[in-house]
Amino acid sequence: MERARIARYTRNILRVYRDAPRRLKRDGAQWYAVEHEKLAALALDLGKPLESVAGAAAAISPGMRWDLVYYYVRELAGNDPDAVSVPTYSRANVDKAIRSLLGDDPLAVLGGPKVRAFYALLVSPSTSDAVVIDGHAYNIARAERTALRGDNIPAAARVTSARYRWAEKAYRRAAELLNVAPHAVQTVTWLHWREKHGVA
Repeated sequence: MERARIARYTRNILRVYRDAPRRLKRDGAQWYAVEHEKLAALALDLGKPLESVAGAAAAISPGMRWDLVYYYVRELAGNDPDAVSVPTYSRANVDKAIRSLLGDDPLAVLGGPKVRAFYALLVSPSTSDAVVIDGHAYNIARAERTALRGDNIPAAARVTSARYRWAEKAYRRAAELLNVAPHAVQTVTWLHWREKHGVA
């Protein structure tokens, strides 16, 4: 059953990837490398290790527009990080970001496979084979569009540990068939899916 599910997910992922316009395939393939360079520049400016800054960015990224993350990481690295109001899901995420900026090991601070995979790719996109499976990535794999926030998330759309594993394997298999990096498949399909369905 698991093998059949992964095969079905792989077909769905390939369908979305192949439907994506050339510009999104280009942008998606480069996304992590571009953000890695931006984070490296921010880390240099803040006088902190890249790992600390990437860990903070990954910690506060859930529920936040990515283009705002750099601003808030800079603010949290300031003199009074506790005074910064960050529009993320929870104060726990902010506390994790602060701990990372203060030098704690991000992998010991960050929780959940999605955020840890995101961190790994921000730190080393050229060597990491991590795959970020969020709600959109899972919807792509199962070829169904559902609500991802609030109380209306159907049980079938929740990314459990088993579903994460199945989707991760499917993205890796699709990447093998396309001869591209797994994170590129996930990013291209994620960008195309959101654009196609008008997700801000």
